[in-house]
Amino acid sequence: MILDISKLDASKEFETDVCIVGAGAAGIAIAQALTNSDVDCYVVESGSLEFDANTHTLTRTEQVGVDDKRICRLRYFGGSTNHWGGWCMPLSEIDFQPRPWIPYSGWPIKLADLDGYYQAANAICKLGLYKYDKSDYADNLDRLGFVDTTKLNTRFFRISKPPVRFGEVYRSGLREAKNVRVILNANVTSLETNENARTVRFVRAKSLYGHTAYFKAKYFVLACGAVGNAQLLLLSNSVEKAGLGNGFDIVGRFFMQHPHVYCANIFGTNTKDIRDLFREHSESGTATRATIGPSPKVQSDLKILNCSATIHFPTDPSSGYGAAKELIGDIKQGKWPEDSTEKIQDVIKDFDSIVTRLRKGPPVLNVQMRAEQAPNPDSRVMLSSDLDRLGQRTVKMDWQLSEVDWRTIRVAAVLIGEEFGRLSYGRVRLPSWLTGGTIDWPDALWGGCHHIGTTRMADAPRDGVVDRNCRVHSVDNLYIAGSSVFPTSGYANPTLSIVALALRLTDHLQNRLRYG
Repeated sequence: MILDISKLDASKEFETDVCIVGAGAAGIAIAQALTNSDVDCYVVESGSLEFDANTHTLTRTEQVGVDDKRICRLRYFGGSTNHWGGWCMPLSEIDFQPRPWIPYSGWPIKLADLDGYYQAANAICKLGLYKYDKSDYADNLDRLGFVDTTKLNTRFFRISKPPVRFGEVYRSGLREAKNVRVILNANVTSLETNENARTVRFVRAKSLYGHTAYFKAKYFVLACGAVGNAQLLLLSNSVEKAGLGNGFDIVGRFFMQHPHVYCANIFGTNTKDIRDLFREHSESGTATRATIGPSPKVQSDLKILNCSATIHFPTDPSSGYGAAKELIGDIKQGKWPEDSTEKIQDVIKDFDSIVTRLRKGPPVLNVQMRAEQAPNPDSRVMLSSDLDRLGQRTVKMDWQLSEVDWRTIRVAAVLIGEEFGRLSYGRVRLPSWLTGGTIDWPDALWGGCHHIGTTRMADAPRDGVVDRNCRVHSVDNLYIAGSSVFPTSGYANPTLSIVALALRLTDHLQNRLRYG
């Protein structure tokens, strides 16, 4: 059932088994998994079924540190899946492991703990077969075996096309569910606890137009994204003055993204071979894209982070030239494309490919790196002094990158250049921001809109906000879903892992409801 808060009785109280705050990938995955079970569930969503400019003002953010100008957060049903690109890959085994050269690394769970959930998440994201490693593609792309695997690893993104918009694809199932109710236009403003802040008693939700509702539950799940989860915990300070779950000043810290940046160009007469290997392929009806990055051994030997590169081509729609060509074609036909924002961003990020095509020179391939960010307690989400339309303090985002983040991209670009040179595939040229000897991030750097960290998972309360089951350490009945619980980011786009962890949390909640 899907309702609007304005249609509820004034100041109505609702009681349920599970109350989920937020209807993005994590919240909808949990609600969908609970559909037709014996668990009663409310999903409290800030926005409506469609984008609303007034609600969107609640995402207003003050940015300090590294400036990432992209519009990432969407407050309406489906959350950020309403504009994601559909690229999916599980995290790597090394991402879960403690790495002595990376402070604060290591998860309290292992990759094997998510294996079955990853496969279920793969189906929810509509990605076809569960195939991500090079060995899975030996029949179709066996030439990728050319890479020296002691130095470089090859893995594959699977791309949902068109990207699964959770709010559209799973809307009818939730509307028809008898045990799940979605309440729209309901902005949760605080979590109210008992006198010692060990138990959440209820959440208060308000609309922009004066409607109020209260939701009591046995268990609460925050699924508002890494920024929203931290903001709501910090705002819930009626008992814990530093914010709920923030006894050790960790809430909001360790904010991470995936630095995305063009880090090299490939020149030469043999670039067609690279193009054939790294262009988009179709595998059993699903789009796939090869990626290449440093092996775990190299990461350990050279003390760098995990990362991977994709190769982009002047005629590739995801290149600047390809995006510009599509935009011009659309405008000539008298239409303004829905994905114009994404295309304009591609043009800005990859203007070199346009210049190269205009000069009619030999094709130049672009190497785009997506890198893991080192966990950094000084990179954080805080409350600002500004107030939003509900009278709540807005967010200040201080995204901080470090020397190892920059060095990882440089080392990986050099390794790829050496390998392509060894194989006579072309000459790789690094840009000046990687060769000057000092850390100098380019203006085109962006974080992929992959907000990670802020409520990290750890076995000890001093090290993290939630435990291995995603329960807030200091609160008996409060859980957090989404990439805010990731202790490290890896380089894989986070949506598949978000859904896998959400399904794991669903099983845990059902067991607690069943057995106490």
